[in-house]
Amino acid sequence: MVNNITVSSAGVLFFFSLVLVAVLVHFARLCNRDDARPLILAALILLVRDGIIWFVPLPLLVQRLALSWGFAGAFLCFIAWTGFYRRSNRTLWTAIALALGIGALCLLFPAGAYRRSFFLPPLLAGLAGIALFRVDRYNLSSAREVEEVRPHLGTALAISGLALLLWPLASGGAQVGLLLAGTLPLWSTGGAFIPGAIKAFQREVRFQQQNTDYIFDFMSKVGDLREKDTRLILDPALETILRATRADSGVVVTRLDGDFRVRAVHGFFPPPFPVPDIVKIKLQGLRNFLTQVPVSFVTPVWGDVLRTGESVLVPEAAKHPDLAGHARDRVLHLRSFMTLPLIVNGGVWGLVSIARRDDPQLFNRADLSRARSMVNFVALAMENYTAYAKLLQARRVERDLEIAATIQESFLAPSDVRAAGVEIAAVCRPVRGVGGDYYDIVSLGASRVALIVSDVAGKGVPAALVMMIVRTAARLALEETADAGEVLRMINTAVSGSVGEDRFATVGIVIVDTARGEAAVASAGHHPLLLLTPEGTVRGECDVEGLPVGIEQTASYPSRTVPFPAGSWGVLYTDGFLEAVNRQGHEFGLQRLVGALQHGAGSSAEASPGARAVLDGVVSSVAAFAEGAAAQDDMTMVVFRGQG
Repeated sequence: MVNNITVSSAGVLFFFSLVLVAVLVHFARLCNRDDARPLILAALILLVRDGIIWFVPLPLLVQRLALSWGFAGAFLCFIAWTGFYRRSNRTLWTAIALALGIGALCLLFPAGAYRRSFFLPPLLAGLAGIALFRVDRYNLSSAREVEEVRPHLGTALAISGLALLLWPLASGGAQVGLLLAGTLPLWSTGGAFIPGAIKAFQREVRFQQQNTDYIFDFMSKVGDLREKDTRLILDPALETILRATRADSGVVVTRLDGDFRVRAVHGFFPPPFPVPDIVKIKLQGLRNFLTQVPVSFVTPVWGDVLRTGESVLVPEAAKHPDLAGHARDRVLHLRSFMTLPLIVNGGVWGLVSIARRDDPQLFNRADLSRARSMVNFVALAMENYTAYAKLLQARRVERDLEIAATIQESFLAPSDVRAAGVEIAAVCRPVRGVGGDYYDIVSLGASRVALIVSDVAGKGVPAALVMMIVRTAARLALEETADAGEVLRMINTAVSGSVGEDRFATVGIVIVDTARGEAAVASAGHHPLLLLTPEGTVRGECDVEGLPVGIEQTASYPSRTVPFPAGSWGVLYTDGFLEAVNRQGHEFGLQRLVGALQHGAGSSAEASPGARAVLDGVVSSVAAFAEGAAAQDDMTMVVFRGQG
């Protein structure tokens, strides 16, 4: 005899369904898996069903039908989930047709509705097993992880089907247990993938830590190059990108004599266009083919990137019309593919295209973001490197001043900026036309901006090259973190590993957060940040200890957060302002600098001339004090004020 579900039993079913939904939602978020949506929908169907049975008094027949059709809906969702790992999902259409057929019979002949519905969930469990065992990694690469847990899921489906055949014959706790056993495939799916996802997350954390080392290793290689040929930088650049994205092959395409050509190849790379069979036999043959084929705006995939400057991510090559052939090819066996533009000096200079052939893990949005960061860094290095190489070739005799001056000017941010609610004015005056001072302004979003001032030991090209490393490392670090101390640590690692011990630099960094009304400050042996109230009164100096970068590779850099309400002033500066001397040999000094700042900031509270007026007032005060005496050191200053 079939027994009615008691209120307490229905409550137990509802509770377990609620927990199942929570587990699957957490699994989907933890693993960042869109394919988990059908499983979540299955659990929601069971939750709604159990909630109705628990809260709404139902006749016995309606209760039985709700239980059977609830399980039927859950199994249909499970079969739909297996479709993510197969080229076609004909089993799902078969299951839907079966469910619709039985449903139609139930509507046409209500007298036998329950007996017909009773057999539907076990039948769908069997179809789900068939769908599961049709998953094949050679059809879709992402199926590998399903194959690894297939024995457990198959067992769970068998137990579930048997339990759903027996539950009407049981009563009380045994009946509830059999109904819970019917949900075993959903529990098994979440439980089987979460441990692997946790391990993958841990690997990703370690991998992110390695990325910084990859980038600094690339910087060191580029720093060692002295030839003007940009091809020498493309090979290490491509190698770095492949390491950072865990791709096994890739190419770099750049413009050569007006045409786009493949300039660097790493690994056995399947291009987005047909490859002759004879070429696939040997790696060198494929490389020669790639370097000889012209690339244009009509080339599949690549042409779109070159024309629009937008990245293209193809997680599953088998589903892309231009790449599906390579995915089926037993030699090329392409699994996942992405292409990113190489933007140099504001234009599309080329592209970087990478692929995975042997790794079962497909490219995702996180890989694209990581690759974009690396490609942007390479593009920045290319800008710097090509500018340096061209100048080196054109001005070998005058390179000490002209090259370094050009590099320095190209690196300096605009002198008047409004960013994240902060008004900023800056000046950099080298003593010999080129110096070791440097400032930068980096917007970090709607409410944060980073301000950097650095003083590199020495002058000329050596100092300018150190400055290039500082700037590049700072911008790269700010893409990874907004911790001022961590940014200095990454700059120090780059400089320490790239230049000699006599090439060090002091660096001061301030990250202003106007939303919080505060500023994070860190220093590598630099002068303290000067803080003034909106009325122009000096609040004091914000001094944070830290060795200059380039001295000790393992040095750490603490940061300090200070209030920075709207209207407040901040000033970063280098030695040149303090050490400016007059004809009597007296230095301008900190006291005169503070006086000039207070005079300018105090008057701005009434007339509001802005940060530029305050900075110009300080420069005029130094010039009046020097009385025409030659400056002894570079002078760099950044004055900034939070806007109300």
